[in-house]
Amino acid sequence: MTLRTIAFTVVFSLSCFNVSAAERQDIEGKVSELNAQSIRLLGVSLNAVRYLVGASSNSYLLYSHLESSGELAYVRELEAKGYVKVQVVQSLPDGTQRNEKFLRVIPVGEGAELQRCVVALKHNPAVQGTLRDKDAQRP
Repeated sequence: MTLRTIAFTVVFSLSCFNVSAAERQDIEGKVSELNAQSIRLLGVSLNAVRYLVGASSNSYLLYSHLESSGELAYVRELEAKGYVKVQVVQSLPDGTQRNEKFLRVIPVGEGAELQRCVVALKHNPAVQGTLRDKDAQRP
Protein backbone atom coordinates (compact mmCIF):
# COMPACT_ATOMS: atom_id res chain seq x y z
CA MET A 1 0.00 0.00 0.00
CA THR A 2 1.46 3.39 -0.97
CA LEU A 3 1.87 6.31 1.40
CA ARG A 4 -0.66 8.23 -0.70
CA THR A 5 -3.27 5.49 -0.20
CA ILE A 6 -2.61 5.36 3.53
CA ALA A 7 -2.78 9.13 3.85
CA PHE A 8 -6.03 9.20 1.87
CA THR A 9 -7.54 6.56 4.15
CA VAL A 10 -6.60 8.53 7.28
CA VAL A 11 -7.91 11.87 6.03
CA PHE A 12 -11.04 10.39 4.44
CA SER A 13 -11.94 8.42 7.55
CA LEU A 14 -11.44 11.37 9.88
CA SER A 15 -13.56 13.70 7.77
CA CYS A 16 -16.48 11.27 7.44
CA PHE A 17 -17.58 11.46 11.05
CA ASN A 18 -20.75 13.41 11.77
CA VAL A 19 -20.81 13.77 15.56
CA SER A 20 -24.09 13.27 17.40
CA ALA A 21 -24.74 12.10 20.94
CA ALA A 22 -26.46 8.91 19.74
CA GLU A 23 -23.46 7.86 17.66
CA ARG A 24 -20.73 8.77 20.17
CA GLN A 25 -19.83 5.17 21.12
CA ASP A 26 -19.85 4.07 17.50
CA ILE A 27 -17.61 6.97 16.54
CA GLU A 28 -15.23 6.31 19.42
CA GLY A 29 -14.96 2.71 18.26
CA LYS A 30 -14.25 3.79 14.69
CA VAL A 31 -11.62 6.29 15.81
CA SER A 32 -10.00 3.61 17.96
CA GLU A 33 -9.98 1.27 14.97
CA LEU A 34 -8.58 4.00 12.74
CA ASN A 35 -5.85 4.71 15.29
CA ALA A 36 -4.97 1.00 15.35
CA GLN A 37 -4.79 1.00 11.53
CA SER A 38 -2.57 4.07 11.58
CA ILE A 39 -0.23 2.33 14.00
CA ARG A 40 -0.27 -0.86 11.92
CA LEU A 41 0.21 0.86 8.53
CA LEU A 42 2.33 3.88 9.43
CA GLY A 43 3.87 2.85 12.72
CA VAL A 44 2.51 5.92 14.54
CA SER A 45 -0.77 7.00 16.13
CA LEU A 46 -3.27 9.44 14.64
CA ASN A 47 -2.15 12.05 17.16
CA ALA A 48 1.40 11.65 15.88
CA VAL A 49 0.15 12.07 12.29
CA ARG A 50 -1.50 15.31 13.42
CA TYR A 51 1.89 16.63 14.52
CA LEU A 52 3.49 15.43 11.29
CA VAL A 53 0.98 17.35 9.17
CA GLY A 54 1.73 20.56 11.08
CA ALA A 55 5.51 20.05 11.14
CA SER A 56 7.76 22.63 9.53
CA SER A 57 11.34 23.82 9.90
CA ASN A 58 9.85 27.27 10.58
CA SER A 59 7.50 26.10 13.32
CA TYR A 60 8.44 26.28 17.00
CA LEU A 61 6.39 24.37 19.58
CA LEU A 62 6.57 25.37 23.24
CA TYR A 63 8.49 22.53 24.86
CA SER A 64 7.04 23.00 28.34
CA HIS A 65 3.49 22.68 26.97
CA LEU A 66 4.32 19.52 25.03
CA GLU A 67 5.95 18.06 28.12
CA SER A 68 3.21 18.99 30.62
CA SER A 69 0.37 17.91 28.33
CA GLY A 70 1.99 14.59 27.48
CA GLU A 71 1.90 15.44 23.77
CA LEU A 72 5.68 15.23 23.52
CA ALA A 73 5.13 11.47 23.24
CA TYR A 74 3.45 11.96 19.85
CA VAL A 75 6.44 13.87 18.51
CA ARG A 76 8.73 11.15 19.90
CA GLU A 77 6.69 8.54 17.99
CA LEU A 78 7.45 10.39 14.77
CA GLU A 79 11.10 10.72 15.69
CA ALA A 80 11.44 7.02 16.57
CA LYS A 81 9.90 6.06 13.22
CA GLY A 82 12.32 8.37 11.40
CA TYR A 83 9.57 10.61 10.04
CA VAL A 84 10.95 13.77 11.66
CA LYS A 85 14.09 15.29 13.03
CA VAL A 86 13.62 17.25 16.25
CA GLN A 87 15.69 20.09 17.58
CA VAL A 88 15.37 21.75 20.98
CA VAL A 89 16.19 25.46 20.86
CA GLN A 90 16.39 28.13 23.54
CA SER A 91 14.23 31.13 22.59
CA LEU A 92 12.65 31.97 19.26
CA PRO A 93 14.75 32.92 16.22
CA ASP A 94 13.91 36.60 16.66
CA GLY A 95 15.42 36.47 20.17
CA THR A 96 12.12 36.70 22.04
CA GLN A 97 11.04 34.38 24.83
CA ARG A 98 14.65 33.76 25.87
CA ASN A 99 13.62 31.87 28.99
CA GLU A 100 11.62 29.27 27.07
CA LYS A 101 12.66 26.13 25.21
CA PHE A 102 11.03 25.31 21.90
CA LEU A 103 10.91 22.19 19.78
CA ARG A 104 11.35 22.27 16.04
CA VAL A 105 9.76 19.29 14.31
CA ILE A 106 11.16 18.90 10.81
CA PRO A 107 9.74 16.28 8.42
CA VAL A 108 12.41 14.11 6.74
CA GLY A 109 12.43 11.22 4.29
CA GLU A 110 9.20 9.20 4.34
CA GLY A 111 7.78 11.64 6.88
CA ALA A 112 8.09 14.50 4.40
CA GLU A 113 6.45 12.35 1.70
CA LEU A 114 3.61 11.30 4.01
CA GLN A 115 3.05 14.93 5.00
CA ARG A 116 3.00 15.96 1.34
CA CYS A 117 0.43 13.27 0.52
CA VAL A 118 -1.90 14.23 3.37
CA VAL A 119 -1.71 17.92 2.49
CA ALA A 120 -2.28 17.11 -1.22
CA LEU A 121 -5.47 15.25 -0.28
CA LYS A 122 -6.76 18.36 1.40
CA HIS A 123 -6.48 20.24 -1.89
CA ASN A 124 -7.69 17.45 -4.19
CA PRO A 125 -11.14 18.34 -5.64
CA ALA A 126 -11.85 14.70 -6.46
CA VAL A 127 -11.39 13.69 -2.81
CA GLN A 128 -13.37 16.69 -1.58
CA GLY A 129 -16.23 15.74 -3.93
CA THR A 130 -16.15 12.18 -2.59
CA LEU A 131 -16.38 13.48 0.95
CA ARG A 132 -19.30 15.78 0.08
CA ASP A 133 -21.09 12.89 -1.64
CA LYS A 134 -20.55 10.68 1.40
CA ASP A 135 -21.95 13.37 3.72
CA ALA A 136 -24.99 13.81 1.45
CA GLN A 137 -25.78 10.11 1.80
CA ARG A 138 -25.99 10.33 5.60
CA PRO A 139 -29.51 10.36 7.07
